[in-house]
Amino acid sequence: MAASELVKIEVHGSGSPAAVSFENVAFDTTATLTIKIEGTSPGTEHDQLIAGTVQIAGRLNLQPIDGYVSPVVRAQSDDFVLMLTGSRANHFTNVTYDGAALSADFGPDGSGSFRDHVAGGLFRSVTYTATTVQLQNLLALTGDTDGDADVDLSDYNRLATNFDPVGSLGPHEWSDGNSDGDGDIDLTDYNALAANFSASGYGTAAVPEPSAALLALLTMLIMCAPGRLSPIRRGSQGAKP
Repeated sequence: MAASELVKIEVHGSGSPAAVSFENVAFDTTATLTIKIEGTSPGTEHDQLIAGTVQIAGRLNLQPIDGYVSPVVRAQSDDFVLMLTGSRANHFTNVTYDGAALSADFGPDGSGSFRDHVAGGLFRSVTYTATTVQLQNLLALTGDTDGDADVDLSDYNRLATNFDPVGSLGPHEWSDGNSDGDGDIDLTDYNALAANFSASGYGTAAVPEPSAALLALLTMLIMCAPGRLSPIRRGSQGAKP
């Protein structure tokens, strides 16, 4: 196949996971790319498409096999490079995982990347870079309402906006700030967020934003005056300088 040639194909795997190489690929709008997943090693534990120039269209079908399960320990993720290219254009029209359609609960951004919240803090993210298509299965830390692997002001503001200690304004989901699944958003949810607060990502020791002192002050204010919290804007008092 000539390096400059683009072909319209429907790609799907069969048998054990494999790495499949082409020079250049253009997916038809009716095409389906099926990627089998049993682990994180490309070519042996999950399918991987390798090509020069790739024009994406159609459907991406992600199929876990051989008992693969998503992470069960919080803050852990499984990461997959599904497509490795010299250059990539466009994105899939729809993505399914184990037969269920993934929805853009967060996103999509300009490249088509998005995160789907499955339940209980389990997120499936499809990310398009200039040269790759990636999948991440993440079991988020409590407090990480949007599944972006940090606990920051966006998460705090989402919890503050939905703060409902009695649960009368629900139902409330993980993405609202209800990290313990008890139907309300209260001090237990807030304390979990505060304990894991790290704007630089899980497990980092960077100076938090807002500061620990501000978080403690906010806790005191909540206890004294139950009700809705006030969202914090970047640059407000107590934020990292």
